[in-house]
Amino acid sequence: MANYTLAHALDNLSTTFSETNNAFSLGYTNPFDPSLDYGNGDLDVRHRLALAAIYAEPFFKNAHNFTGLLLGGWQVTGMYQVHTGTPFTFFDSTNNASGYNYARYTPIGSIPKHTFKSIPSGATGGGQNLYTLGVLPPANSWGNPNLLGVSDWGPWPLNMTSRNAFRGPGYWNFDCSVAKIFPIHERVNLEFRAEGFNIFNHHNLFLQEGLNDVFNFAEEGAPVVIPAVQASKGGIGNNGGANDERRFGQFALKLNF
Repeated sequence: MANYTLAHALDNLSTTFSETNNAFSLGYTNPFDPSLDYGNGDLDVRHRLALAAIYAEPFFKNAHNFTGLLLGGWQVTGMYQVHTGTPFTFFDSTNNASGYNYARYTPIGSIPKHTFKSIPSGATGGGQNLYTLGVLPPANSWGNPNLLGVSDWGPWPLNMTSRNAFRGPGYWNFDCSVAKIFPIHERVNLEFRAEGFNIFNHHNLFLQEGLNDVFNFAEEGAPVVIPAVQASKGGIGNNGGANDERRFGQFALKLNF
């Protein structure tokens, strides 16, 4: 079975109380103009593909001997999921006074079309599990007297980036299981199952959301480096929240009657 979904979620506000890692402002940036925050929703997943396969071994299932008992009736299943990354916002608290509403990142110049880059297999970054996903132009708020109120109540610059204008890395995962039924009686059988989750021990990249405030990691006049963290024992980000991505398995033995 295969299922592909093309979707696009747009809204003015995905969370009221900023309880997600992607929300740095309490409510709307400007309560008197909700359209200022119109953009991609926090859970906007543009492309998603799910593949599910079931293979039932056909060669020995009707063999009424030891070979059939040992080799017959096995069933293998697998589930592969892949989807594009979810959107996020770069904020700028350089001129923030209240601590509740952060302005969105305002670049000096234009933003490169290809903001993000792919990470080669086995690459290392500035620290353990850290990778550089891209570089943006310097922020325009540093030392700009015309933007002193930008973080709280405006005026907001015309080239301020829109809400959720950036998109994080994609995600994929593969689970599988092996099962066999041992007949005991006409209405009684014993079912054995072995299930593996994240069978390839693949760790997806998640944006390090605490660093999407450019004030925290950008210097005046310097480019804004986009970091990421790779999930090891648990990921951070907006692809489903905290994710435990360790490979693990479980076994079950069930009596059906």
